[in-house]
Amino acid sequence: MESIPRYGTMSTIQSVERAFQILHAVAQFPSGAQLGDIAEITSLPKSTVSRMLTTLEEIGAVERDNPGAGHKIGPAISDLITRPSWLVSLVEPWLKKLVEQTGETATLSVMDGDRLLYIDQHSDPNSNIQLRDWTGTHFPTLHVTSPSKLFLAFDPILQKRYLAKPLERFTENTETDASKLAIYLDQVCKNGYAWVREEFERGLAGVSAPIFDQNQTVIAAVSLYGPVFRVPPAGEDAEFTALVVTAAAEITSHLRG
Repeated sequence: MESIPRYGTMSTIQSVERAFQILHAVAQFPSGAQLGDIAEITSLPKSTVSRMLTTLEEIGAVERDNPGAGHKIGPAISDLITRPSWLVSLVEPWLKKLVEQTGETATLSVMDGDRLLYIDQHSDPNSNIQLRDWTGTHFPTLHVTSPSKLFLAFDPILQKRYLAKPLERFTENTETDASKLAIYLDQVCKNGYAWVREEFERGLAGVSAPIFDQNQTVIAAVSLYGPVFRVPPAGEDAEFTALVVTAAAEITSHLRG
């Protein structure tokens, strides 16, 4: 098990310090932490841990499936880590690394209702060909970008709702057959990444991989975009894809740890 940080200083408020110690301990047990586990890891009395857990549960910082189950990280904490500003700060180092590795454009996106929202983007300033900065842009059209395909693939309810309406064509490569798109989205779930090649805009290709929270829900997508003459073609893109998938997996691990 991970060691629990100690925050003790002259100005430390003891109850706040203990709350964070308990949250760190709970996070080490995805299936649920028992009172004894938490007390052992934090070196706090069981009575103290029990009182703190009661308060943390009341405010949604921890939760239990039933009264006898172990404690898990609750919705209040999950809501904080999925806020765009927090995610941008967390993910930025990985986006910059992807740009350094490939020279292409790296983005971070989330879902805002039924629309994709790009919340961060980084590009090589020395590149002669610069993509438009999509930061702050909403995309209601979900079948033509690689990150939105991820959200469709991993959210059956959203997918069913979206595929029930006509699919707009943007280029000759845009897939507008809902049944064929559904087959591809099933493959996206199995592969753990999604590609697009000139489906929204001619000359543009990209690949995305999902970032998961503690509940295996996709909360964001990391993407690499570039012009088709620089991005590896289908069948030769394994290394390019692996960079994005690895970055997303590392971010997911960091979120959970």
